[in-house]
Amino acid sequence: MVGSRLRREWRRFRAGLALDSDHLGLLADYAELCLRADSFEYPGRAARAVTLAKRLNELAPRSAEADRLAAAERWARRG
Repeated sequence: MVGSRLRREWRRFRAGLALDSDHLGLLADYAELCLRADSFEYPGRAARAVTLAKRLNELAPRSAEADRLAAAERWARRG
């Protein structure tokens, strides 16, 4: 149940970014979702988070979305 919901979420983010690849909110939210994915079960998603974060920081390094993503990255590196 949770897995199918997450797959739908990932598809929606990809569809949104296909329409607007520079949408700051979509980039930040999708990167955060990828960061929070189990990197052992979904190693590609952890790598995708890096690419999304790089793009977000190229577009708007001092934005609220970049700050929110930085907090998610700190969470991902905890412990």
